[in-house]
Amino acid sequence: MRRMKYWIKHHQHKAKPLDQALKSEGWIRTPSNADIALLDRDFLILHNKEPRPILVQRAKQGATIVIYPHSVLPPWWYDGLTPIHEKVACILVHGEAHKKAMKIIAPKARTEVIGWYHCPIKLYKAKPIRRILFAPIHPSGRRELRSEAKEANIQILEALIKLKSKPAYKHTQIVIRSIYPLDWQGLWNNAKIIYQQGKPNGSYKDIDEADLIICEGTFMYLAVARGKPVIGINQDKSPRPNHNPENFKLKTFNQWGKIIAYPINFGDLPLIELIDKAMDGEQSQWRQNNLGMPLNPKNFSKLLIEIRRKSNHHGTL
Repeated sequence: MRRMKYWIKHHQHKAKPLDQALKSEGWIRTPSNADIALLDRDFLILHNKEPRPILVQRAKQGATIVIYPHSVLPPWWYDGLTPIHEKVACILVHGEAHKKAMKIIAPKARTEVIGWYHCPIKLYKAKPIRRILFAPIHPSGRRELRSEAKEANIQILEALIKLKSKPAYKHTQIVIRSIYPLDWQGLWNNAKIIYQQGKPNGSYKDIDEADLIICEGTFMYLAVARGKPVIGINQDKSPRPNHNPENFKLKTFNQWGKIIAYPINFGDLPLIELIDKAMDGEQSQWRQNNLGMPLNPKNFSKLLIEIRRKSNHHGTL
């Protein structure tokens, strides 16, 4: 069997583990004439009438198009915001819950689970709370932040300031890890809070140093993977962009949102009760369904070969 060739469109740092997995299995990365082309998206939400030119180019060269996870969530933009390009052979997701969600979002699309690869997985371990880390919902490179995200950030900071006033939490460090200026996220300085500059680079160092994390999205998945007690944010809210969010409404979120929602969600109970719930034990079923097992390079390689064979391209493999 000849060595397989691939091309990958990197989105931030998120595809590096996939790149490394294929190299470890003997695949050859090539600038053209690849067997498999991996992209994080086929259409962009803000410009969905035309596919990304790079997809068209790779498809014309004979590559089988595969969509890898753009984020830790299933690709929610297919739920009425963008189509799935006819040349896409398969959509990859992290866990079985995401595959179930995709069966609702796009029933005819082939979706395959490849597992977790954004950080090493650790066993859950709750320790006495000495440091609470709040990673607020942040904008996407510009000032705009959807209203429900800013509102949640404000409510969480207010709750943390009140928590700090309670005798049991008098000596607890409360840290806000902010990527952008505080006011962009609806936040402000307070003498009881420690403020820390974060970077959207996939690092989990700040997570490992905390005893409880309040967060959502990629940071929430990382925190669960690192075995930390977690309180989620806006797990009952539909995803949507920060720019002109009122123009983007998902069609079936009410059917699949609950499948992937983290079960401990800020606002469902008073903060102290949520902390007790998070410290009481791991949400192991959610972790199993949404993160899955660690990515296995050999299985990943076999899956892509099988996808290629079943696509419309019948090169000699």
